[in-house]
Formats: sequence, C-alpha cells, structure tokens
Amino acid sequence: MSEHPAPIIIGTIAALFLAVLVLRKYLSWTRTSKIVYLVTLLGYFFSILLVYLMPVDVAVTTYESCLVQNNMTSDPTSHCTQPLTYLKPHTLFLLWNVIYWTTYVCTWALYPLMQSWALSGEFTVRAKVIDSLKQNAIFYGISVILCVVIFVVLWLILGPQKNYTIALNVMIIVSSMWGLFVLICLLGFGLVFVPRNLWHKANRDLSLKYLQYQLASYFENVEDAHYELTRTLRLVRKYDSTMKPDDVNRHYIDNILLSCPEDYHKVAKSEGELVYEHSDFVTLHARVKADFYKFNTVTILFNETFDTATRLQDTIAARNVSWTRRVDHSLARSRGGVFGSFLNTIEWLWSLVSPVVYRIFAVIAALLSVSLVFSEVVIVIPALKKFSLFAFMVHMLSHDPWMIQLVSFVAISYIAACAYTSLFRLNLFNYYQLLPHQGTDENSILFSAAYLSRLVAVICLNFLHVINFVDTPVKSPFLLAVRSDPIQNAMYQYFPFLLIFFVVATQFNLFNRLLSLCHVKSFQFSDDFDDEQIGEGQSIMRRETVARTRGGTTLMVIGQAKKSKGFFDRIFGGKDGDEEMIVDLDDDNASSGIQLDNSMDDMFDSPPDSTPKQSHEEEGVGKSIYSFFSSLTSRLDDGEAVGEGAFEKDSDEEDPFDSHRDVSSSIELPRAPPSFPELDLDLTDEIQFINDHTPSMRKEQKKSSGSKKKRFNWEESDSSDDESFLHKQYGDDAFT
Repeated sequence: MSEHPAPIIIGTIAALFLAVLVLRKYLSWTRTSKIVYLVTLLGYFFSILLVYLMPVDVAVTTYESCLVQNNMTSDPTSHCTQPLTYLKPHTLFLLWNVIYWTTYVCTWALYPLMQSWALSGEFTVRAKVIDSLKQNAIFYGISVILCVVIFVVLWLILGPQKNYTIALNVMIIVSSMWGLFVLICLLGFGLVFVPRNLWHKANRDLSLKYLQYQLASYFENVEDAHYELTRTLRLVRKYDSTMKPDDVNRHYIDNILLSCPEDYHKVAKSEGELVYEHSDFVTLHARVKADFYKFNTVTILFNETFDTATRLQDTIAARNVSWTRRVDHSLARSRGGVFGSFLNTIEWLWSLVSPVVYRIFAVIAALLSVSLVFSEVVIVIPALKKFSLFAFMVHMLSHDPWMIQLVSFVAISYIAACAYTSLFRLNLFNYYQLLPHQGTDENSILFSAAYLSRLVAVICLNFLHVINFVDTPVKSPFLLAVRSDPIQNAMYQYFPFLLIFFVVATQFNLFNRLLSLCHVKSFQFSDDFDDEQIGEGQSIMRRETVARTRGGTTLMVIGQAKKSKGFFDRIFGGKDGDEEMIVDLDDDNASSGIQLDNSMDDMFDSPPDSTPKQSHEEEGVGKSIYSFFSSLTSRLDDGEAVGEGAFEKDSDEEDPFDSHRDVSSSIELPRAPPSFPELDLDLTDEIQFINDHTPSMRKEQKKSSGSKKKRFNWEESDSSDDESFLHKQYGDDAFT
C-alpha cells in the first residue's frame, strides 16, 4: 500500500498560510521580537493543522480497521476503499508525536517563561531569567506536587513497571486534566456565543446600540489610561532630570527611557522624594510597560469600535436611499471608476442580504451546537451510544473515505472554532487581550499561543470520543501517540455534564445576572433595553465623526502606545511648530504639567494642507456641520454665551480628568436655522464637550498670562467663510 503525501503537504502549507494570516491581524513582524513571533506562529500553526490532520487520521483508521475485519478473505482490499490522503499509521504516529510533544514543551515550559520575560522590569538577561523563574515558581510547584501524587497512585495501581513509562503517563494525564478544564470553559461559552453572535449581527439597530454602549465605556477608559500614563512618565522625568550622567544608578533610567517616547521630555517633572533602590527601578520599569499596554489597548478598542459603529450606521442609513445603489460612508472616500461602481453595488447588495445570510448561518451553527452537546451526553451512556449523531454518520459512511473526512472536518472545525473564538474574545483585565491592527503585546500573544497549544490534544481526544472512535479494531495513531489509557478515558465520562453546566449558564446569561445583583451594568440584547450610556455613545460618535472629518479626534490620545517620534504630538492631535501651553496635572501635592499643543483649536481649525474625507461629489453633510458649528463657536463670546466661571476650576482640584461639572446653565444656545433639521444637529453635546475638557486649560492660561503661550480663542474662525458656504449650500433659509 503506497502513501499519498501530496494532499498532506498541500494541507500543511495551507495551515501555515492561514496561521500567518491570523497572526498578522494581531502581531507585527517588524515590531516584534523574531523569536516571539516564530514561537507564537508554531502554536497557531499546530492548532490549525489538527483540523486537517484529524480527518485523515479517522479515514486511515477506518481503512485499516476494514482490512483487519476482512483479513480472512482472499482479497481484503476488495471490500475497503483506500483514501486518497492515505498515510501509513506509523507515519501518522510520528507526526502526532512531533505535534503533541512540541506543543507540550511549549505550553508548559517555553511560553510561561517567555511571558514572564516580556513582563519583567529587570534590566539584564540573567536577572530576567531569575525573575521569570520566580514568577512561575508557584505554578511549577503545584504542577510538580500533582505529578508526584499521580505518579504514586499509578505506581500502586500498575505495579512495578519501568519508571519512565509511568512518568510519561503522569505528564500526559496532568496535561490532559488541565486542558480538559480549559476546553470545558471555552467550548461551553463558544457553543452558545457563535450562533447567538451571528443572530445578533442580523439585527443592525440593536448591534449599533451595543457598539455605542461600548464606545462610551472605552472613551472613559482612554482618559483614565492617559492619566495613569502621564503620572508614570512624570516620575521617570523626575529621575531623569535629577540623576547626573556619572550616577551609579544612571544605567537603570537609561534602560527605562528606551521604553519611553523620544519626546517624553514634554512631560513636566513630578515633585517629592525619590528612592534609589534597585527594586524601585524594576517596579518603575514594569509600570511603564504596563501603562503603555493599557493606554494602547483602550485606544485601539475605542478606534475599532468607532469605525465599526460608523460603518454600521452608514449601512443602516443606506436602507432609506435605495435609489443610490451604494452605501455612502461618512469617513471614507467614494470609489471612482467602473470597478469602483461595481464594488459599490456589491457592497449595497450585501447590505440588503446580509441579515438573511447571518440568520441562516446562525440557524446552522445552532443546529451544530445542539447536535454536538447531544452527542457529548449520549456517548457516555453505553445504551445510548448508537444515538450519537456524529458517531452514527461516521459509521454509516465508513465505505466512503471522502464523506468520512468531510463529516470529520465539519465536526472538528466547529469544535475548534467555538473554542478558539472564546479564547480570542477573552479579556483578563489588563493582563491579556488580543487587539486587532497588530496592537497585541508580546505577553498576550504568547498567552494565546500557550492555550491554543493546550487545546490541540484535548480537542482531538474529545472529537474521537464524540464519534465513538476510541475502541476500534485498529487503534488511532493519535491515541497511540498520546498513550490513551483508562484514566484519561474516565475523565471524559464527566466532561459532558460539566459542559452542559457552562452551556446552560451562558444561554441564560447567568454570569450577567450575577453581576447585575452586584449592581454591575451590562448590555442586554433586547429591543426594550435602554440606558443613558447608549445616549453618551451616540454623542461621542457625533463629535468624533465631526472631528475626524476635519482630520482630528475628540480623544486625548490617538494611535498606538509605542516608542516613536512625535509621540505626544500624536497623542494630543498636535503638529510640529505649534505653540505650546501647560496643562495642570497636579496629583498628590506634585505640581506638574504636560506640554500640549492646542488640540481643541485643531478640531475646529484644520491645517491648510488637510483635506476632509468626503463621501459625496459635493462637500456633504460633514462639512456642513463643521461650517455651521465653526460659525456658531465664533459667536460665543467669553462674557456672553459662555461665562468665565464655566471654565474655572477650584485651586485645590487635582484630578485633570475630573471635568464632569454641569455647565449647561452657563451656555446660551442660539437657535438653529430652520433649514438644518435634516442634519440632526445637537449642539448641546458639542458645547458640553468643549466645556468639559477646557477648565484646567483656562486655569493654567491665567497662571501663565505673563508667558507667551497659545490661548484658546473661539473667535479665530472666519465666520464669513462659513456664512458664504451656508448660503451656497442652503440658500437664504440658512439665515432665517
């Protein structure tokens, strides 16, 4: 019997390509350590390869079992069909050994140490290694104790055998126990989340509310992260300015500065006593890394959520203007040419049929989830094993290798997709979260690779139990590689019942209900759900859309938190050559300031070389809003519409972001022109936003009145240009 390696080679290349494609979404090759990237790629590659290799294992095992059962005939091959992807059992056994033990070593030794290395604040290789071992001491200590206990139990049960055989079994059992627990949690959530998420995507209005709800949370988180980052950099600045070049501790600060932006000197020094201990420098170094990670995370999440919400809002708006046969995006340029018109039509058609498509896939996913849970339960009951849907299908199609592989591929792909989706969506506070646009840090990407590697073996074992493939005439090469024994098989007797608990808890939102009892709010996917946070998200979307159309942002921070030139200029929306002003960031009796440019002026006064993105042939609604709003703000005099008191802060206030005072009573809103109702212009939110983010700046301007600093001047806008634009766009009605 000859092997057919070509399909395996093609499948391996396809799995590698898909792993690189997935990893590219979360990690950058150029900005990441090559060792970290390659080691992570290994875990992603093996977790995808199992989806292709396991159906081949099932087909080969079925074929070999057929040969054994027909061995008494004169021509045993006449009753058995050899699969085109056939590999000898010994070859598969070697492949599974390589995959299993490589992922085993990575997940239990390499990945944890590399994670601790990435988070360590130490300054030398030796110190980082020692710190990594210390950080993992508890983890490895518990693992060793558990291994010793299981070793003694097996030695008493199995009697005198070769010790290395028992040791291998112990290592495999411990790994399977932990991996099985992780699979129960992730699969129990994913089996409900995948179909539910597809169903929710079909309801665009509800999905938009959810995104707006999230956007309000992320906006607040961005301010908090910026505040913490500023405090940390102020402390670094203090050390840097007080230490002389020949100081014995100077090399610590020089190493810390490598993790800071090049223009971090724009941060004012903090005050107070400094401690020159090694442990304090290590803590400061780790704190810089952690604050940058948090800053980067919330900024990327805000931008991603805003972009998704904006696209969804534009798609919803396209339903009411079907005669255009395109989706007009408020923050993207229109496609031109014949090919662009074709893409516009395809996008518009997809906007029409996508809700139906999502619901169809949601129903299919729900059926697969129910079938899988049902098969998991009945397979552990001897009298009901024959009712397992997947086991029944594999048995009925045993004469057709292609169909066996197809059924196996669909089943194990869905199991892997549910488990991997749960892992990718997991958010462990500020420790782990996968970020799109290559914004994931090394610790998070290594964490994901570690748990993907842990899931490789248990997913395969669980799948073989689901299709009742454990007790076949010829044992599966995978089961031989992982040394399947009665102890491992016994663990799977309790797997379905624990899985059902997590499935039911997820289906009925048990965890959210528990949080609500603790007065923790969460979004409810119901048409009747309403919350003030949704309204806040809508206001943030309007302001951010206006700002981005003018080339700015309402965020105090934009972009990724990483070492690069002009970091703080990008944070605060500034440009080279802008005059600076000091913003009071007092904290803990420490007077300080950050050198900021006038980002609020930039929001309304775009630079001459910046051109707003337009989605229409004319300048469109976004420009109209800006022109009118700029004209409006030019008429708000400090002594009239906005009183000086609205921009004042008490002298004892320390929190730079404590700007939630209600100043609406100080604002006299002009009446909007009658021709503007179709723009849905809510000026209250915009003016409230200006007042909320200006008090500390006004206060500092008064302090620095003797210095040459740039002040906010709401009268800088040329109202004549805006009025001419309004007259051209809306006629005489604009000034009625």
